[in-house]
Amino acid sequence: MKLAAFLTGLLLVSAQARPIGWVPPEKLDAAAEVIVNGVVEGVALTEERSAVHLGPHAVQTRGVEALISVLKVIKGEPPSEFALRFPTVDVEREKMIINGPLLGVIEKGKRYRFYLKKKGSAYVGVLDGEFDSGFFAQRLLEKEPDDSPPLFREEAVAIACKQFKSLRPKPTFRTIEGFSDGSTWKVSFYCGAPLEYPAFTSDAEIQVDGARQITRESWVGKERPRKGDQLSSRDVGTLVRLTVEGEIRDDVFHDQANVITALFGKIRRIEGDSIHGTFASPSFQGEGEKRVLVIPRKALGSVQQIFPVGEGHWSGL
Repeated sequence: MKLAAFLTGLLLVSAQARPIGWVPPEKLDAAAEVIVNGVVEGVALTEERSAVHLGPHAVQTRGVEALISVLKVIKGEPPSEFALRFPTVDVEREKMIINGPLLGVIEKGKRYRFYLKKKGSAYVGVLDGEFDSGFFAQRLLEKEPDDSPPLFREEAVAIACKQFKSLRPKPTFRTIEGFSDGSTWKVSFYCGAPLEYPAFTSDAEIQVDGARQITRESWVGKERPRKGDQLSSRDVGTLVRLTVEGEIRDDVFHDQANVITALFGKIRRIEGDSIHGTFASPSFQGEGEKRVLVIPRKALGSVQQIFPVGEGHWSGL
């Protein structure tokens, strides 16, 4: 079976939601013996079979070996080319796996930042042997230079703060939360206590990528979030962030207690107890996907006018 089929299998088994302990670059940096930016010269399956474990659950794996050409050494003293070995799901021995492992996926010709340790004559990921070991490889963006260093929380928060202050002069931060998937930080700002319910009411979410740029998914509130019963005609036609209690299925809103959906878009009109508008949401599968929706006013938890930050994501709403 071709390597592409194995990688497709990995995406399938990892599709279901499962709490994953995302590993920040600071932790990878501290644990790695070697850190390099490199380009993948070749990737091939090996005959090595093993397994990764999460409690009593085992997932069968097969070895992958890649040849890495070093672009920039960030830590350690590796050779200019070396073999990298890591596991992928063995789809010949495993069927569909719910909540499967997050393992490494790399492509020939692409650039990555690798966090590694030496094992025999080759290198392996710094989290080798763990159920979710795939954080050892972080894809470099096209706009990142070959010598781009890891982006740590302190720098990402500083960039996000500068962006926030440019749109909300002299904000007073009550809380700043930072989350990283390895190459992009999402920094959330709270200028006051959250609303009683729901509590998903930050004043801004600014994402900073490895190229030290603000991504188009970022936004900043023009004002603090208001409770849903404070929705008014001044919100019609402006870009807003809504939280609603329920979920969207087949472009129809369904009430569901204790399920919160965030919607970004424009309210086109308010008719009686219904809100009509065009919205995007992180819960929608397609990136930048937007839908025409009717939301019961009673389901509205909070409303907030926002500034879009970054180009393209908000067009057409």
